[in-house]
Amino acid sequence: MTKFITSVAALALIAGFAVPASALEPMPQKYITALRANCSSDYMSHCMGSNGPAAFQCLRKNVSSLSSGCQEAVRAVPPPKS
Repeated sequence: MTKFITSVAALALIAGFAVPASALEPMPQKYITALRANCSSDYMSHCMGSNGPAAFQCLRKNVSSLSSGCQEAVRAVPPPKS
């Protein structure tokens, strides 16, 4: 059951990083890859239930509470163009 929950959470996490909050441009793959690799457990701890762009915004909002690898990955994503 835990594996299933982890898989569902990872799927939500992956879907959330595909489009930034601005929704104007897809997030570049290099950022998605880094977030997937470094933030799955942080997502489950801090942002479970957030989907789509809200998942990334939740990580960004909670950046000071994230693991160091996830903090680096989140901070590496440039802010949306205004």
